[in-house]
Amino acid sequence: MTRGSTRRKRAYKLSCEDILSPGFYKKIMPMLTFGDGEHMKDLRHREPPKGWKPTISEQGVIDLEPVDVWGTHGYPKELFTKLSRALHSLKDKNIPIWLVACSKEAQLLMRLMGGYVKAAINKPGYENTGDYAMFHINTDAKGWIAHRDRDELENALEPDGLPNYITAWMPITDATPKSSCLYFIPRMYDSTYDNRNGADEYMNKIFTTNESYQNILSVPMTTGGLLSFTSRTVHWGSKPLPPIKGSKVKYAPRQAFSIAVANRKFEKGALAREGAVEFPTFLESVLLAISQALRYNHQSPLSKEHQNCFKKILKNNLDAFETEYSKMIKGLI
Repeated sequence: MTRGSTRRKRAYKLSCEDILSPGFYKKIMPMLTFGDGEHMKDLRHREPPKGWKPTISEQGVIDLEPVDVWGTHGYPKELFTKLSRALHSLKDKNIPIWLVACSKEAQLLMRLMGGYVKAAINKPGYENTGDYAMFHINTDAKGWIAHRDRDELENALEPDGLPNYITAWMPITDATPKSSCLYFIPRMYDSTYDNRNGADEYMNKIFTTNESYQNILSVPMTTGGLLSFTSRTVHWGSKPLPPIKGSKVKYAPRQAFSIAVANRKFEKGALAREGAVEFPTFLESVLLAISQALRYNHQSPLSKEHQNCFKKILKNNLDAFETEYSKMIKGLI
């Protein structure tokens, strides 16, 4: 089957033994590293700009070029190439792409993303929550509907507007309006930002005139840049343009990682062991990946076989999760 086809592939047959075996991951993603043992040395990032906090507080979103994150030496191309190849491999085999997060390379990048946001906030109490997502958007994919990452209003914002929950989103390949990128309603154009509203209600209140559509902020991103936004910021992912018949122009799949950083008083880390989200054991990394896959099954549907396997593993390992996260998982299994 060629990439871009609308025919659905059969799910790769996974056993529960496969899911729990580092050897299986090495077989399907040989370019990456799996298993217990030492974690990779942390990547260095640039000092965040002083304008980061006031911008995200006032606009609800801030985008940074790769040079702002990595410095003049640029992003680590070898790492990004490996992660991109791994996402292709999983997608081609119809294996849930969440499993790339079990690799030490993916964990390394997610630590860098979270570390940058925490350095930008420069305030105690924030941590990587383990709420993450991976994206591989082919030209036949649907976009993502307008939403807020968290609709809870209580404790969502500090009195000065600083968010207590931030999503950090980094493209593994360029994200353009043609290949799919993110769109936002900045805080100053969203009269519902500081009010609790259901999705239908806030969209109807945001777009009240033809002119109000001019408030949409398109944010194309180049590989290695960093996009951060609050839990209250309305956003969506566009549908990529399909290839034109007979044209030689083809858009590469849009690939990206996203993670969440939150103040513990708003949302605690998903895993019970202290520091496990950033430095998980292999088993913890698997449990977190398959729980996230089930959590977002409504947006990225899993096969019945994959769902059953993931649920069986999670039922036997609920004590690995933080109390509130464990309750949420129980509701899914």
